[in-house]
Amino acid sequence: MIKRSLLIAVALAAVGSPSSARPQAIITLDGFVRGENGGIARAQVSAVDSLTNERRSGLTNERGFFRLLDVSPGQYVVSVRAIAEPSRWPPRIG
Repeated sequence: MIKRSLLIAVALAAVGSPSSARPQAIITLDGFVRGENGGIARAQVSAVDSLTNERRSGLTNERGFFRLLDVSPGQYVVSVRAIAEPSRWPPRIG
């Protein structure tokens, strides 16, 4: 099997800034991973906090949807890794 990876990095804006007197808010990060032909199934999505290196990871479903639970507010780098199906790699050119 040919393994190729797709890596996309984006910055996620800070979500709130709770005071020390209140418990820290927890959020859910969700969305879709899409390619030229629609949603990408079984892609690994990871979000890493830029300050604490806290990591949350999950896989996309058959439509390319993902949901990461219990994400603390902060700035994150979100990356996606997808393994190409052998029938689709390498892509045809021309």
